[in-house]
Amino acid sequence: MKRKVFVFMLVLIVLLSQNNVFFTDTFFEEDRMPNFEGIGRDQGLKDLSVSSIVQDKNGFIWFGTQGGLFRYNGKDSVGYRNNPFDTKGLIHNLIQTMFYDEVKHEIWLGTYQGISKLDIENKEFTNYTVEDHGLSNNVVVAIGKDKDDVFWFGTMDGLNKFDSETGKFITYPVAGKVVRSIFLDSRDRLLVGTYEGLFYYDEVKDQLTKAEMSYPSSYVMSIKEFDQGTLSLGLWDGGVLEVDLDFNFIRHHNFQDNRVYAIEKTEDQTLWVGTWGGGLFSEKDDRIYHFPGTGKQGDIGHSVVYAMTQDQSGILWIGTNGNGVYKTNPRKINYLEFSNDPDDPTTLDAGKINTIYKDSKDRLWIAVYNKGLNLYDETTASMIKYNSFNTDSRRLENDQIMKIIEYNGALLVASGTGIERYNAEIDSFIETSIVPKGTITYALNVDAQNHLWVGTYLDGVYEYDQDFNEINHFNVDSTSNKLTDNLVYSIVNDKKGHIWIGTNNGLNVYNPKENVMKYYFKKEGDHSALASNTVRAIFEDTVGNIWIGMVGGGISRYLEETDTFKSFTEMNGLIDNTAISIKASNDGRIWIATHNGISIMDSKTEKIINLSLADGIGGYMFTGDGFVDRAGYLYFGGTHGITKFSPVTEIVSDKMPPVYITNISIYNTPIDESIEIFNNHNYVLKSNENYISFDFNALDYETLSQIQYSYKLSGVDEDWVESGDRSYASYSNLKFGNYQFSVRVKTIQGEYTEPEIVTFTIERPWYNTLYAYILYTAMFLFLLFSIYKIKENQMISVRNMELARLNDKLEEANSELEKVSIKDALTGIYNRRYFNMVLKDYLELAKRSNNYISLLMIDVDDFKKINDEYGHIFGDYFLMAFAKQIQEIIPRSTDFCARFGGDEFAVVLNDTDQEGAKIVADKLFESVHRINVEFQGKTVVVKPLVCIGVYSLKPEEYVSMDAFISSADEALYEAKRTGKNKIVIKV
Repeated sequence: MKRKVFVFMLVLIVLLSQNNVFFTDTFFEEDRMPNFEGIGRDQGLKDLSVSSIVQDKNGFIWFGTQGGLFRYNGKDSVGYRNNPFDTKGLIHNLIQTMFYDEVKHEIWLGTYQGISKLDIENKEFTNYTVEDHGLSNNVVVAIGKDKDDVFWFGTMDGLNKFDSETGKFITYPVAGKVVRSIFLDSRDRLLVGTYEGLFYYDEVKDQLTKAEMSYPSSYVMSIKEFDQGTLSLGLWDGGVLEVDLDFNFIRHHNFQDNRVYAIEKTEDQTLWVGTWGGGLFSEKDDRIYHFPGTGKQGDIGHSVVYAMTQDQSGILWIGTNGNGVYKTNPRKINYLEFSNDPDDPTTLDAGKINTIYKDSKDRLWIAVYNKGLNLYDETTASMIKYNSFNTDSRRLENDQIMKIIEYNGALLVASGTGIERYNAEIDSFIETSIVPKGTITYALNVDAQNHLWVGTYLDGVYEYDQDFNEINHFNVDSTSNKLTDNLVYSIVNDKKGHIWIGTNNGLNVYNPKENVMKYYFKKEGDHSALASNTVRAIFEDTVGNIWIGMVGGGISRYLEETDTFKSFTEMNGLIDNTAISIKASNDGRIWIATHNGISIMDSKTEKIINLSLADGIGGYMFTGDGFVDRAGYLYFGGTHGITKFSPVTEIVSDKMPPVYITNISIYNTPIDESIEIFNNHNYVLKSNENYISFDFNALDYETLSQIQYSYKLSGVDEDWVESGDRSYASYSNLKFGNYQFSVRVKTIQGEYTEPEIVTFTIERPWYNTLYAYILYTAMFLFLLFSIYKIKENQMISVRNMELARLNDKLEEANSELEKVSIKDALTGIYNRRYFNMVLKDYLELAKRSNNYISLLMIDVDDFKKINDEYGHIFGDYFLMAFAKQIQEIIPRSTDFCARFGGDEFAVVLNDTDQEGAKIVADKLFESVHRINVEFQGKTVVVKPLVCIGVYSLKPEEYVSMDAFISSADEALYEAKRTGKNKIVIKV
């Protein structure tokens, strides 16, 4: 019923959208092909033959493979594999089929050695075999559940009904022996597909009865009821047969390869057919699309399709027999219109796209870097190539074409040697004398006066009339109205007649009426100025706004009333700060092509949504000026080819992914290994259980690598900690009290999910409880009483000696307590508390004495890999050895080392300038690359990769401790960001 309601609402939305192209959850809209993304070994899938796919109620995707069971979270996989010596694990790695029981949160697995049932919550397997439970055959290839919640299993030798009370199976013989599919239809009948046709279970007779009908093939591999009342049968060597519930013929779907192995129908009523050797077929509105499994762009990577399922978000998952899983998202349409096929010379030339232009005859011209021009021939769906290698026709004088324009009926191109004009009679481009021969031209524009403007690489800008008489020449050497730079990327004339000229060093705006040139530059710290001096793109939208695209500066909108600019960068949600092309769609939205994808801005709300490779744009790096044709279609070019969007493309915002806290560890030991998800749990921890770490994960199958995490521990973190794609956090030496750990993610669209939390309480230590204080008070009163009695019975000298002895004990106790409070419990070196306390004093001393002070931040790269390889306990020993190694290198007693947190350490060097700090950093860097770890009676040599951030200064009065630490931390972050295993000194 939910499916029908969804489809009805979808149709209603489409109707209301009138002529707009509205992309929601629909495949093949306007013949746009699906965008397939592969999932394999890089995502933790250890076996690439995927026979079954299911999704659980928490959103995790499970893959049954020929090498075990894998749970996928959008980033990596957790595997369950057979251990021959573990009778309570997965019974066999070769999984043929799966069935997910949502009510009990269990997965039933049919393998080549019987059945395994996985209790997901408790991570426990229960196994069933021929020998112990009466299964008819160990090879289980089909699983189903009837209306009474009784499970049925199809094997290579009959049908089996599971008796949950006895744990045994009742076998039903069936014609054809092999049961390939089991399905409960809308009449609550159990249907069984075998090698001899379709059968249904007769409850009265307690037997299987064959459905009498004409079979194109008797091998029934799959049974589905996608539309109520219509059965769809996937037949081996017989295509897809549709019959009603009385088994009357409705329709037969034939394909180029009819060896059907799996079928699925997505919410948009597309029929997907997976075959054994013929690849994947799709049928939509009586049109058949074929994906043969070649692995080329726009195709899946294997010709044998084992399994298919559409998940809760509408993504279709496709399991192949040898090349892993492919997924395609109906919201992620393949917008790539033209690309290069190295095996087909008639396709688009390979290389960066310089510019795109559709002329008045609707001919699409594409300039490829150093390859000349490609002209798209719609009749043959191929590219006609114009270049300098041609002789008789289709010739260019120079292959570097940067801009194309029509002027007075002639097609002109800006090339590396001047301006060339298209001659239709000889079907070639010929040189003109518009600019001096050999002039590298970059930009062309025609203004309202029908003047031709030419931007060059080395000689500024020329202005010509229609007879090509020079009117103006602007360059850096002009006597008046100089240009700020001779390298001109873009020229645009606005509705008011102003000429906007974007150069490599500033923006120039010429007013022809007043013969005045204005200049705009970047000004450090001034947010109302341009954000960068390199202007690559200029665009005027329909309401007269001027938009500027820059290298490194994002985009800016000119504010005429204040003669200033409003900038939009990555900080405001732009996908990248290098904006190459700016265009507008028919609905007024601004499209920005960058070096890292495409951003779309609603010019009214200024909200930005971003498109990456996962959205079907074909590639990340866009390199040339785009184009909007008369019909409103948008074209953008990059290293991948040409990406094309419809006049009104409704980009549906991604659903916010669920976020799960997947592990909590105390001193690197999981707090509860039986729990999968810790959201909203509460724990009470002992006072010494104050080293705690968290793992978390967002289930986002649409943008695998774009998730950005942030987390916060109340009482410790003042604000959210932005951790990028790092999905773990750890805290040490937490005080007693109540805590709440929160985690959220920021999607590629810049929106945050609601925080997911886990709460915990660290108990007071026994010596800090009310009862302890009562005991202290009682002991103190007793001590006073004893002293009083001693005063009465002893001489004054004896009493004084006793008091001195007692004072000594109290001092020792206080000293011991102070020592415990400033030392790290694991490594034995100073802790963060001591670091903060002493660094503040050292900093104040350096200010008073006008001396240098240096701070080294040291971090072990990929410490998690050490834990993964050797275990968390070994990781603790490694940190102890690592800390010891650092302490041995510290040159003076006035310097000290402290554990800053986790695998991060800090070294404070008193009265040490940058040169001295570098010497110490070099020694440390050399020393800590070989750590001898004493573990379980053996010496294990670990060669970690280490980053060190160094910062030295002679502090002024205003310098704060936080700013000092932050500077060193920035140096450490720069070391990790630029390649890891290095020293970075912040100047």
